[in-house]
Amino acid sequence: MSKQISFFLTPQDFVILEDTLRNKTDFVIISSDSSDEKPILLPTLEVKEMGKEDLTVNFVRQQDLEKVIFDKVNENRYFIDVLFSPIIEVTRCYITKGTFRSGRMYFTTGYYDKNGLWKNKNEDFLNWAQKVFNLTKKSLIRNKEIDAYTGEEAKKLLDAGKVKVLDI
Repeated sequence: MSKQISFFLTPQDFVILEDTLRNKTDFVIISSDSSDEKPILLPTLEVKEMGKEDLTVNFVRQQDLEKVIFDKVNENRYFIDVLFSPIIEVTRCYITKGTFRSGRMYFTTGYYDKNGLWKNKNEDFLNWAQKVFNLTKKSLIRNKEIDAYTGEEAKKLLDAGKVKVLDI
């Protein structure tokens, strides 16, 4: 099973969300890929160059960094295995030139083991991930029309018709 929150957040909305989460829970941000099966720490959720960098990053508790599992894609590239790793995948929104594509938070609660039996992820991880989801929902605005959450700035842009939603 998995859990997901869809959202529309501007860069400023992400700053506010990250600050809110950092004040109430503990996590680090890591890249979704690596050249050597070791997590690459990122300082913030900030997208420095829209359209030129991967929008997907991950939240992980410091104590779970060594539990992050990577899948080898080729000789020099590995991607995080979302199914088995104790991470929350965060896809940041794409926003440029009047268009807005949604982002999301996503995590899996468990998986089927090699014998086909369901195995829940660690209870401490699940409690932390649910806390992050609850804090995120509480700090954003629910928009039933687009079936997603928004930040304050994104809400203003959407309400004023200044951006077009690319996906819902």
